[in-house]
Amino acid sequence: MSLLYIDASMGMSGMKLLGALIGCLEHPERFISKFNEIGLYGIRLESSDTADKGISGRILEFKRIGHGDYADEEDDDYEPHRSHHRPTLRTLTDVKEVINELRVSGNVRRKASAVYELIAQASAFVHKKDVNEVILYRTGSRDVIGSVVGVFAALEELGCDKIISSPVAVGTGKAQTSRGETAIPIPIVSALLDGVPNVPGTEKFEMCTADGAALIKSIVEEVGEMPEIQVEHAGAGFGLRDYRAGVNCVRAYLGDEVITSANAAATELETELYSDTAASIEFAADKLIKSGAEDVYTIPITSAVNGRGILLRVICGESDADVTAKCILQNTSALKVRRRGASVYELSTKMIDVLTSVGNIRVKEIEGFGVSNVLPLREDVIAAAEKKGISYRTAYNVIMRDINK
Repeated sequence: MSLLYIDASMGMSGMKLLGALIGCLEHPERFISKFNEIGLYGIRLESSDTADKGISGRILEFKRIGHGDYADEEDDDYEPHRSHHRPTLRTLTDVKEVINELRVSGNVRRKASAVYELIAQASAFVHKKDVNEVILYRTGSRDVIGSVVGVFAALEELGCDKIISSPVAVGTGKAQTSRGETAIPIPIVSALLDGVPNVPGTEKFEMCTADGAALIKSIVEEVGEMPEIQVEHAGAGFGLRDYRAGVNCVRAYLGDEVITSANAAATELETELYSDTAASIEFAADKLIKSGAEDVYTIPITSAVNGRGILLRVICGESDADVTAKCILQNTSALKVRRRGASVYELSTKMIDVLTSVGNIRVKEIEGFGVSNVLPLREDVIAAAEKKGISYRTAYNVIMRDINK
């Protein structure tokens, strides 16, 4: 199982996390070059090597380019003396418009937008405002938007099966906010880290930014100590502020989990399939075996509710259960995977309306266990095909192309 471990014991911000993830890539400079072509108007991502107290890594900065009307803040780690540009005030809708204009995958755009929904919801809760009225001050600046989008672009390239983080260091002391002096962590960071283990850390100032907290909340499946992994790549992303006691960086380790006697026991996963073809089930079974499953069984079944179908049963190692469940959810029509005698792996779903070139289509957004997918409703695809005089497959392909633009 490919595993990414994030060491957030020295704080967290989007820029530092992005620097750590870039360090785990096979070709970091190629990624940065490609990232600078996604359409972030007026700024350019630049990287420089650094080291502190025996830790080597990189500092990322967004530098202003050209002579356009770019007027966002340009700072890191809450350093107001570096914010020499007039801030652009953005709402959640404004930020989503910026993200949707970027030349990245639909998956990256959706996940970056979801992070900003978390930030806006936390801010609305703290300030007792409607989520659409909240002004995203620093987090709405183009450099922070770039770091959030960059994190998901880097994760997409890394393609890891599971992400684990250490507890997040938040800092101690007092901070000055728009509402006066407040304890650290500031209210919005506290709201975002609700349910996420965190520790005071080594410094008497803010060590975790709002975007950093929202990213951890969004991407991490488990918080705890680093498991045994065979590290293949490691990276460290540094901030610019000097730490008195620790090192101002986020570290990331990518590798395969080491199988031990404690996690080698076998387990069974199963789900029912009613709309998958024989070819698609055979494809899924092949994927499951290649991902580490010990065996895959298919059993014909008849449901009083759904009619005829196939029971898919998979035998895998205890430590591979999460990855195997994710593989089933990714490669079949299943929305739920049962772990026999134990827990259920179930995806969360949300219905949205999407305007496509064949009309307005109801789409089911599917999220969970690292799986992110969209599924247009069958009856809407049929209606669109009949209206346009095209085949179901053609209508479906057009709709999926428009959704993922």
